[in-house]
Formats: sequence, C-alpha cells, structure tokens
Amino acid sequence: MRTCLNAVWNITAKCNYVCPYCINEAYKRTYGTFVLPEAKIWAAAWNRIEEELVIDITGGEPFLWDGLIEFIYLLSEDKRVAISTNESLDFLEFVQKVPPQKCINITMSYHPSAYVDLNYFIGKVLMLKNRGFNVNVNYEAYPEQMWIIPELLEKTSKYDISINIDTYLQNTQTPYYSFNESELEFLKHNITDLRNIFLKEKNEYHL
Repeated sequence: MRTCLNAVWNITAKCNYVCPYCINEAYKRTYGTFVLPEAKIWAAAWNRIEEELVIDITGGEPFLWDGLIEFIYLLSEDKRVAISTNESLDFLEFVQKVPPQKCINITMSYHPSAYVDLNYFIGKVLMLKNRGFNVNVNYEAYPEQMWIIPELLEKTSKYDISINIDTYLQNTQTPYYSFNESELEFLKHNITDLRNIFLKEKNEYHL
C-alpha cells in the first residue's frame, strides 16, 4: 500500500484583498519580495517526490500566480492539489482546463470586508460544484461581520454548500477586540472551528 503525503504550500503572501483580520496582511512588511519560478520548474520539483502527494496550495491569493493552471496540468498522475482562495478572480479558464479529479478540494473564503456580493460569490461556488469540484466555504467571525452569519448559513444550506465559521484569530498585529457576553453567546452557537476566542484582559479563552 502506497503512502499518500500531504504538503502545505504557501506560494505567495500577495493578495488583492486588504482584510483587517488577515495575518498575511498584518505581517506582509516582513516578507519582502519573491518571484515564483516558472510553473514547469515547480512541477518538476514536486514530481521528484516518489510518493503519492496532495499539495495544499494557499497564500495570499494563489490565483494571482499566472502559472497556477499550467503547474497543475504538469503534475504527474499521482500528484493532486487542494486550493484555498478568495474566489475573486476568473474561474472560467480553471474549470475548463483542470479536471476535478486533479483538484480534490477548493476552499472559498468569503470576505464582506472586501465588499463582495454574496449572490455572485455563491454563484461561483455553484459553478464549481456543478463542474464536479468539491467546494467548501470559509468565513471569519470578525466582529464587524459576525452578525450576518445566520444569513450566510441559511444561504449556504439552501444550496447544499459546506461552510466553516472561524473565530477571529487575534494577534499583536490585528485589531484587538474584547467580546462582550452577548457576542460570546452568539459565537457559541455559530462557530464551527476548534480555535477559541482569546480574551486578553482575562488572559483566558472562551467559546
């Protein structure tokens, strides 16, 4: 029985969104600049791994790399990908050139802070699902956008779309926010991830 490996590949810190809760945005000043080599060079490097492999491609925004589709095409048969994306860019070429069996999962992050229309976002998810791709939605329970979670859950449920609600992950670079009791109670019933809400003044975690 062959071993299937999994690798997380953060291909870029660049993103076309500026979200206040994004860790990459908070630390981007420390990244410097890095130009990705051609797709064929990266594909050849990953193909040298002998084991079956799933490459979890994330960022930043992976689709800002113009070599992404070519890279996936050049991977050997035993190499597949998963992709995390904000879904903002054109997927028409992607769905026509990348077979669903080559991309085992696409995680679409919905960002109201980038003024994204929810119906258009859902439309892209449904296009991918109906082309045979396994798609799920990710959403950050940032204080300024957490109260629309019930609407989002209702919408995704209507179209049988899997969704994960993340807590707002605070750090020294992102805006600090002290959740009050009603907010914590709301989050208890809507958070689906395993991360906790850190209350700085109490030096403890709450869900």
